[in-house]
Amino acid sequence: MNTLKAEFQTINGTVGSNIEIVGFYNHQVGGHAPFLVAAGGKVCKPLIAQEYWFYTTLEQNRPDLLSFTPRVYGSFEVNQRKLHEWTKKVTMAELCNSVDDAPDSPDSTDENSHSWKEEMMDRMERNLSISADLEPNMLHKYMVIEDLGRAYEKPCVMDIKMGTRQYGDFATPEKIKRQVFKTESTTSKHLGIRLCGYKLYCRKTKDVIEVDKYEHRKLTTDTIVDSLYTFFCNGSKLRTSVIQQFIFKLEKLLVLIEANTHYRIYSSSLLFMYEGAKRDRAPEVTLKMIDFAHTYTLEPGQVLDDGYRTGIVNLIDCLQKVLSSENSYKVPKITSIDHGMEHPVFALS
Repeated sequence: MNTLKAEFQTINGTVGSNIEIVGFYNHQVGGHAPFLVAAGGKVCKPLIAQEYWFYTTLEQNRPDLLSFTPRVYGSFEVNQRKLHEWTKKVTMAELCNSVDDAPDSPDSTDENSHSWKEEMMDRMERNLSISADLEPNMLHKYMVIEDLGRAYEKPCVMDIKMGTRQYGDFATPEKIKRQVFKTESTTSKHLGIRLCGYKLYCRKTKDVIEVDKYEHRKLTTDTIVDSLYTFFCNGSKLRTSVIQQFIFKLEKLLVLIEANTHYRIYSSSLLFMYEGAKRDRAPEVTLKMIDFAHTYTLEPGQVLDDGYRTGIVNLIDCLQKVLSSENSYKVPKITSIDHGMEHPVFALS
């Protein structure tokens, strides 16, 4: 196995044993840089100082929010040279392992073969983008968090950007302009929510369907319920019990957010995860607040932004609309972004 070892520092500041990085994370649906996987069921995310500060202060300031955030274990550093060499080895291993998934007897003119080759090249570019900087001694910092997808056989994952403001306190005028435009031109403005991407397992066809943030930016206040409906379908029926569990969790989170007097949270997301595979026991669901790069202490004289609360209220309303429309759908065909193949996706009729 291709492993990368680095000295691990716990969230309390003590030095622990070396951490072993074993691959790239497969369940990521949002974010800019690829996540890594560490041995023992842990995920490594590029460390942003402001976000790490939030996690280190959360237990002291808002321990009631701990159940709604991923567990953070600590951090590590690795230099550019080691990271780049390891990335190339792991990427090549992934490409070799993917040969088994290629179309049988691929022909260079075959459309499926062409799509598969494109997917492999995209994967290589994604992986290698983590080490694009050529300074060999540059240090890359990562924080180590729990792997929320480890308990799932076929995880269905969705990232929803929360709030009506999507920039931090120290954003440049150009950055603010771009983020305001993005908010004004998407569902963020009126609903305080914007779908950033999801991956779902269609039990009927056994396909994994992915929809990215660019497709979701096209959604309106009228069509966002359709897309949520799609995410909670398994190919045959709506997962009503799963939706009900998420509504219950959102209502609990809403109470905590309404009681918040300590943090100003901007451009954060809610991560939804549920089991797509068929199991005998009750369905498992996970709801976590993630992405805190633009989270700050509420100082005296500052006004608490109401955007996050607005987003939760409207998200609950959207999910209730999905439930009420259980028997009102059709099965159109769309082109999935993963293989360029058609998959059944459900929408309101």
